[in-house]
Amino acid sequence: MFCPIIESTEVVYSRALAASWAGNPGELPTLFQANAGRLLSAIVSEVAPDKALVLDFAGMAEIDDHACWALGQSIASTDRRILITNYERLQPMLAKELPKPPGMFDLDGSGPVLVFGSSPVKATQVKATLRKTNEAQARFVRKTLKSCFASYPNGKLQRLPSTPLLANGVFDAVEIITDPNAFCWMSIFLTESVERLLESEEPDLPVLLAVSMKAAPFAVAVSQLSMKGLEVELIDHLGPGDQLVQETFLEPPFATSSYLLIGDFVLGGTELKVAQAFARARGADLFMAACLGALLGETDYGDELRVARLLNLRDCGAGATYAV
Repeated sequence: MFCPIIESTEVVYSRALAASWAGNPGELPTLFQANAGRLLSAIVSEVAPDKALVLDFAGMAEIDDHACWALGQSIASTDRRILITNYERLQPMLAKELPKPPGMFDLDGSGPVLVFGSSPVKATQVKATLRKTNEAQARFVRKTLKSCFASYPNGKLQRLPSTPLLANGVFDAVEIITDPNAFCWMSIFLTESVERLLESEEPDLPVLLAVSMKAAPFAVAVSQLSMKGLEVELIDHLGPGDQLVQETFLEPPFATSSYLLIGDFVLGGTELKVAQAFARARGADLFMAACLGALLGETDYGDELRVARLLNLRDCGAGATYAV
């Protein structure tokens, strides 16, 4: 079990969804169970107790009875400043097991925030803590994507295998997939990116599509983390490489009029074109994609295609350079 936190010099950030993932492997992460509650309880008591702690309940669909009992006991027995955010839809369940907060703030842009701790706190302090939390998350994304870049030994520009672009190295999502904490957090952030894309699409939701082996774990994670009930379809080695491991019939496993591509790293856009061709062969559209990082802007890949990314790859500090 990993400890699902993002930590900076001043604040510790954790999330009920990440604790559910870590504490109840194999279970639906949007259901908060007792093991997840005990994990958050341990974070309250043991992880950097001199720092403010932000517990985020975004993305949770339901809480089991008594799942927050241990968390409530830890909060009641500490003087630590603890902020609980995105709890509104779960408030009736949380109110049964958490102590009454000494402070509550309704902040523009952040929603209501419960504040625990022995010392009085002002709205400006709460806003500052939330700002530092957002900054910590942004640094985590940059650092994680930077760790995926490997320069070529000679440092010279070489043609990439999947696109005519020249580059001085490659981004490899294996670095994330094999790190439980990084994979959990990046999947959560990717899910949020997907749900922002879909804000205007209900009730006609697309099927998630992955056409490479490294994108497939993220597609499955997004389908499990989202509360929108998204189906997922995985295609072996359709792109951007041309190796065929398993033939796939063009008969869809379920009817859909649109797909949303989940990718790892999008550079020249070859994978996008291949996925669009696949969707059209199925009689469907593909106008949206979400990935960890992309080289271009959200609307720069043409064909009315929106590509949401956690970060532009030029901004992660990896030192990657590209040429045509």
